[in-house]
Amino acid sequence: MKVLIATPAYGGKVFRGFHESVTQTVLAFGRQFPFVAFEHRLIDVPVLATARNILASLVLADESFTHLLFVDADMAFSPKLIARMLAFRKPVVGSIYPEKKIDFDVLRVAMKQTQRTSLQALLTSAPYVCGAEVVWGEAADGVTELEVRDGFVRTRLSGTGVMLIEREVLVRIRDAMPDLWIAEPAAQIRAWGLAEGGLLQCFDSVVNSVGYFVSEDIAFCLRWGELGGEIWAAVDEAIVHSGSARYYGRFDVRLKASNNLVIKERSRHGGGADWFRARLKAGGAA
Repeated sequence: MKVLIATPAYGGKVFRGFHESVTQTVLAFGRQFPFVAFEHRLIDVPVLATARNILASLVLADESFTHLLFVDADMAFSPKLIARMLAFRKPVVGSIYPEKKIDFDVLRVAMKQTQRTSLQALLTSAPYVCGAEVVWGEAADGVTELEVRDGFVRTRLSGTGVMLIEREVLVRIRDAMPDLWIAEPAAQIRAWGLAEGGLLQCFDSVVNSVGYFVSEDIAFCLRWGELGGEIWAAVDEAIVHSGSARYYGRFDVRLKASNNLVIKERSRHGGGADWFRARLKAGGAA
């Protein structure tokens, strides 16, 4: 198993939490799962969609890679999140993390609920990237039902702040959508880091069903969905999204605080290193 940690960083700047998270992840895997190899590419490209296209194309150009792991320069997380995403063994695995803003009106209401701590109020009131895109079901009594499998949920869309994509997903998109493939990219693309191979423009924006252009991460999810692909996202790991402040999130705290929601949790493991080691070594489909 070989993973490209891919980071778009216009201006070459990263946050400390990002640096610590990536460093700790590589060190932790080296100690516990040395059979998982990592490479890291950080590229300075002014257009985010182009940066992601180049990083995805690097994985396509090198068949030794099994996965593309986007980690944006403003994200911070535990190494365990990456181990769990790999062990979950789904083609596209994202994460539901907080937006870089605070809704103080919602936070004020949450703070008045005395059964919650200040941290719980912050986590439950935070707006989450693609949190509204979770795939819900309906329980027999009419309340909303949600299946949580090993801490992951199905979602229609996911941000790419921390997202794991199997190489075969990129191959499928390239083969099914040839208009996105440029066999001989422009010289500037080469200068930005794609030294060889073609360019897969799977992150280029598209017009959605209601008539406006969507961001590059949503465009990728829509394309993968057109091919019948599923997207899963982690909900029970703490993630920090850095900007003018550090925005903390853990989506399952918000889910469990919701009224009229039945959460059906399914688990196949206790989270031990031996279980992760076996899953990561096995590879293949879940």
